[in-house]
Amino acid sequence: MKLSKYFCTTLLLTSFCTNSVLCSNFETQTIDKTHTTTVYSQSLNCKNESISKVCLFFKNMYVNSFEYDYIRFLTDNFDYSNDTEDSFSDRTRAYQKVTADYKISGKTEIVSAIVSVEQQFKGKKVNYTDAHNVNLKTERLIEFSDLFEDSHLAATICSNEIYLTYSALGYKKISVIRALYEIRPINFIIRKDGLEFIFDRANIGLSEDKSSVFIPIEKLKEAKPNMEIFS
Repeated sequence: MKLSKYFCTTLLLTSFCTNSVLCSNFETQTIDKTHTTTVYSQSLNCKNESISKVCLFFKNMYVNSFEYDYIRFLTDNFDYSNDTEDSFSDRTRAYQKVTADYKISGKTEIVSAIVSVEQQFKGKKVNYTDAHNVNLKTERLIEFSDLFEDSHLAATICSNEIYLTYSALGYKKISVIRALYEIRPINFIIRKDGLEFIFDRANIGLSEDKSSVFIPIEKLKEAKPNMEIFS
């Protein structure tokens, strides 16, 4: 996926940190769209010219996709053929808090983003955490399949390690996550010594659980990792 230019309107700029992502120094913008409001916090290293474009890309992606998804949510059952239909005018505004923490790894060629999202709309609450990795040279998102010669074997190793970690903590639904990660591992950040998989604490369902699972590169050697990335 190629990074492209996006634009948004900034209404407020402060120093702030709002949720469960590890807080260092963050700056926050409140961004109003037609139907949604986003309080967006990002780490101050976004002022670094080498990653500023990446930070802008993700900020606009989360702000604009929230607006788009909410409009789709409102209009899913909208009867356009009925001239008296006015349910859309009864909409309530949707809100989200987004905290994006950026880390540069390797020889400053890869930037990893951990994004925590809290949304409220129409009486519903949604919380989730995303992790992304971007190659700064190519300006492309790094997929799991880019990391290994045998990505299927790597996925199996990772899903097994995740299963062992969370089953030991008593998480009864870990078999579902294991099956998903065997097909397509997601939400990982690249470290020079391995992969760290990020999980949302609320979704895992344990109050004292680990929110991440680190898998050292030694355990993934059989899958032939791309050592140009893990450096």
